[in-house]
Amino acid sequence: MTDFIKLQGIFEQGYGIIAKKVMRDKALNVIAKSIYSYICSYSGKGSDAFPSQKLICNDLDISKDTLIKYTNQLKEKGYITVKQEKEKGKFARNVYTINIVPCTVSSDTVKTDTEITGYGEVDTINNNSLNNNNNINNNNKKIDTINQSSLDNERVEFRKNFREYINIVSKSTGLDIFRIENVIQPSLFKDIEIKEVIEKIKESDFLQGLKEDKPKIGNFTTKNMLNRILIDSYKNKNTAKEKNLDGMLKGIV
Repeated sequence: MTDFIKLQGIFEQGYGIIAKKVMRDKALNVIAKSIYSYICSYSGKGSDAFPSQKLICNDLDISKDTLIKYTNQLKEKGYITVKQEKEKGKFARNVYTINIVPCTVSSDTVKTDTEITGYGEVDTINNNSLNNNNNINNNNKKIDTINQSSLDNERVEFRKNFREYINIVSKSTGLDIFRIENVIQPSLFKDIEIKEVIEKIKESDFLQGLKEDKPKIGNFTTKNMLNRILIDSYKNKNTAKEKNLDGMLKGIV
């Protein structure tokens, strides 16, 4: 007869260990930390975790684009490695490996972590890269030109989005643009996608200033507040007057 340990309550479906180093990494976005914690919660039975993208998005209430963005941030920091495995030539699952010793990689090489590798197959990405060094060196000037052009386009796009953000804040708070420009600096969006924040604001009547209670400028000026916007903390926010009305209606019923 074999004895076994049975877990109950919150540990019944599994559990994992979360590294304090990752949680205290100030360069890591709070959403990335949430994804890391989620993946760790699946690793109680081994070194790898197999939750699907759909499941992660559903449980954390985030979009697939948000998941991909902040998973890439975790990969860049070397905290996780992601491999896509296939069976019979078809995609089977993502395998998330939690790295005990972080292996930092550049953003240019993050995509190699998600190349599809079948069971028993050898990952030849690095070997191919070494074999093609001569070709890469010959194209360096061309690549530099392309990279510079892409960088210029990103700067133009950021300035456009930053101006839109300033205008939205001015309209929603009722404050003049000059005052807002003195408070909100472009560096606020160093690790946060400004376009994604703007889209989230447009989904919230409160943040757009359409409610009776207007948002304060403080709702838009710190990374903590931006992260709250990104996780939809203000999407269905009710004003104090609406809450009181709800309470009165419940009392009548």
